[in-house]
Amino acid sequence: MSTLPRSRFTTLIGEISPLYLVLLGGPFAAAVLAKVTVSGAISAAEQQKSTAASPTVADVFSDDEGNTDLVDVQYVAFNIIVAVIVLVQFVHAPGYGTPAIPDFLAALTGTSAATYVANKALVSGNPPTISQLSPSATRPGGQVVVYGSNLVAAGDSTAPTVAVNKGPTLPADGPPSAHHATFRVPAATPTGSATVTVRTPAGLVVTTDSLRVNPDALVIAGVNTIQARPGTTLTFAGAGFYNADDVDYRGEVTNPEAIPASILLVAERADAPSHVCPLAPGHTNSDTTLKVGVPANILTVPGEEPGWFKVFGQRAIFGQPGDVPVDPNILINIQH
Repeated sequence: MSTLPRSRFTTLIGEISPLYLVLLGGPFAAAVLAKVTVSGAISAAEQQKSTAASPTVADVFSDDEGNTDLVDVQYVAFNIIVAVIVLVQFVHAPGYGTPAIPDFLAALTGTSAATYVANKALVSGNPPTISQLSPSATRPGGQVVVYGSNLVAAGDSTAPTVAVNKGPTLPADGPPSAHHATFRVPAATPTGSATVTVRTPAGLVVTTDSLRVNPDALVIAGVNTIQARPGTTLTFAGAGFYNADDVDYRGEVTNPEAIPASILLVAERADAPSHVCPLAPGHTNSDTTLKVGVPANILTVPGEEPGWFKVFGQRAIFGQPGDVPVDPNILINIQH
């Protein structure tokens, strides 16, 4: 087996074009600079990246959302093309050493590398933000939706976590969304101003102190009419007609077995019995609206006569024993 003379080997090495530094070092330097740029933005909490379950070949050509990234494609494709051209020339005539590199190939890889780095540097930051809470005031156990942006990084399949007053972190309800996160205020949360902290799956944190936690109470603010007859439907407006965990942030009932507050009518005389108003059939109630009917037999009970009846409400409230009676100071005139 013949060997290449040392002098000939030295000559071949010495004839390697400086353009090989661009061909070999340019793409590598671009990858390092891109990594440093992205890592710096992440460390500065200016950018967040999703975490893949495992690396795949498609990651080389895709952005964080899994879509094909043309800049990444050209960076990889151009370097592969140039490497193949050089290898083909070398294998065809290895005795002549490294083949000469046309200037346009070096320019191709250099431009590709520069574009790749610039693309990473020009990517705008995506820190999480909070724009509003809905509702901004609720009770312990109430559901709240945080609206904002970048609450989940593109490509992440994990929901953010939420904490109230630096309490236990709770995963947001529902599928992950970059624009909103739904959670329930822990039942033991003290009333008053509260701080809401959202931590994204990538570890970035955003906080707002615009939440107010009100006492859990049944409030009857008014009724649609004060003139009624047996069987008349009464529509009461207020708050807290249902337990907090039975309704969503809009006050709509989510538990089909939920039992609302009771509305009672009591005549204005000593020792008068209370009459429970049945739920009005065919009506949808909510945490702020309750439809009931005047009992059909209210005036047939011995001792009852047409006239003014006082309204009372009752609901089992968290942290208090039994049903707590509420006197909204509302009178309804019931006639035959």
